[in-house]
Amino acid sequence: MAASADNTPLLQGSRTGFASFLTGTDHTEKKKYCMVTLDGTYRGKASIIPASGKPFSDLSITDSTGKTYTPDNVLISMKAEKGLHQEKEFIIQFSFSEWPPEDAEWLRIRGDVPVTCTEYSSTDPAEVDLLHPEEVKIPLPPNNGRQDDGIADPARMQFLTLSMKKLKDGDGGRNGTDVWEFLLAYPTDFRYRDLKLEDMQGRAVPAGMPPSLCGFSASGGGGTSTYEYLVLPRSREKMKVRILYLDPRNFETRHVSVDVSLGIGGSLNKGKREP
Repeated sequence: MAASADNTPLLQGSRTGFASFLTGTDHTEKKKYCMVTLDGTYRGKASIIPASGKPFSDLSITDSTGKTYTPDNVLISMKAEKGLHQEKEFIIQFSFSEWPPEDAEWLRIRGDVPVTCTEYSSTDPAEVDLLHPEEVKIPLPPNNGRQDDGIADPARMQFLTLSMKKLKDGDGGRNGTDVWEFLLAYPTDFRYRDLKLEDMQGRAVPAGMPPSLCGFSASGGGGTSTYEYLVLPRSREKMKVRILYLDPRNFETRHVSVDVSLGIGGSLNKGKREP
């Protein structure tokens, strides 16, 4: 496995390529901007933690005139996760507060970009009754609450609160299925990511997404409520729910090797939008 200059391991099977180049003018501040976006893929179970910040010392950005660039910001974010054993997609976006010179024909980005990644952690499975839905209290995982001494004092214990309700037939259920709303309430500093459904034997329960409904989150008063909408078979009476979350104790730093050129074969500024 290759390593970067600071011996950070390579993100498994990572590859990057050109996605888009955009120039324009901020009409509020009347400032020029330039954004270069790269698409990337990698293998493995770990997910990239979204990050935004300053550029990295192991990165070189130059154009055909010899000019060098320092991005104002570098954004790293997951794009899609197709499955446990399939490639995952991410983007790296470089933002600049200037345009390349008119005579620049290409721009090259090369070097190492560090990324923080981790596998999702899971709470213990909580049993839910779909025939008689009731609110379920799930103990907050260790080091995710505000207990500083690590002692699980029941009087001070915090919980994740899960409630469910079946929606009316017009909300997307068909062919022997129902649409369910899963509402999870948790402290704002808990890094919730997803719900995992299992049958009573611990096997994964496939759940679809209703075409007319989309999950969302709302925060306030130190807590967050997330609504997830899933299509489930009507024959299901009981199941288990795991809450997937990010545990900072399991974060790892990897690097992505980048060597991408754009604009070869023509002017880099062709089609640039003037103020």
